[in-house]
Amino acid sequence: MFRIFRDSFDIKKPLLNNGYFWCVFIGTLSIALVLAALISHTNNLNYYPSLTKAALDNFFTYQKIPLTVFSLIFPLIGLVVATHRSALTIKQMQTTDEQIQATKVQNTFANYYKHREEFFKLLDVLEQKFNVVFYERNKFYKELYPLNGQAYLDVKSDPDKGGVMCFRSEIKELVSNTVKSMVKLEMMENNPKITTGKGNSSALENFYIELINKCEKYLNFKPIKVSDEDTSNVKWIPLNIKNIRQWDIGIPVKDNNPLHFYDDVCSIFDELLVFTYLSEKLDHLSYFGHGAWSQVEKQYSILIDSSN
Repeated sequence: MFRIFRDSFDIKKPLLNNGYFWCVFIGTLSIALVLAALISHTNNLNYYPSLTKAALDNFFTYQKIPLTVFSLIFPLIGLVVATHRSALTIKQMQTTDEQIQATKVQNTFANYYKHREEFFKLLDVLEQKFNVVFYERNKFYKELYPLNGQAYLDVKSDPDKGGVMCFRSEIKELVSNTVKSMVKLEMMENNPKITTGKGNSSALENFYIELINKCEKYLNFKPIKVSDEDTSNVKWIPLNIKNIRQWDIGIPVKDNNPLHFYDDVCSIFDELLVFTYLSEKLDHLSYFGHGAWSQVEKQYSILIDSSN
């Protein structure tokens, strides 16, 4: 019973079912009638039907206050109507806002999985194009977008948290160190006082090893052998890498490009930068200087001879 009474005083209910409306109407009318009765009783007034001027003047003289109270019923009801309309407007706005929020949540949920799907499609394309394999894809996505989930989506990767940033800085350092090593080797071989024999392939071989290690660590991919390696002019040089997923790894190279795999890594990195919206802020990877290419080709020929 109390619940029914309480619900009747919901300002959002229709006016004819609204407790506030009837309280204002009946309450004001009751007060006016009580005042009129008290005035009539106190002054021993006996009313009888008459429309004469004297009778009307006498009525308005004594019942001025009750009539004034009764006239308040109209502005009070207007106030109830205005409050009722405002409550309905607020309720409609709240409903609209809830619908908008529900739509945002639903869109975020759908777009999150769509974004993951597009990211994995990109990895599929890169695998086919560059003959590499991406493993632990879910982990790789989480490293690039650590905050993304069913309730939150940001299509831009955080440069401070993404593994691609660490990869970029370490590869640039690796290239710089390798170039310095090759230039130093060239200087030694050009010095008649120093005999180096056929040269040393360790600089390029170590570069290959570190490059693959960093690709696995930060970008979650490694090169794979393909069945059409003869037609694609790709040769595989075996490398002596320990503790790298127990995989007898080699490096794909070409006769006209000993740094074939490095170029592919740069292209893959560029593709990832574009997808993660980082390409506008970052430069591409540094390429080998022209001064080191003679040593690259020399060490490449040594690696080819040792692998045959």
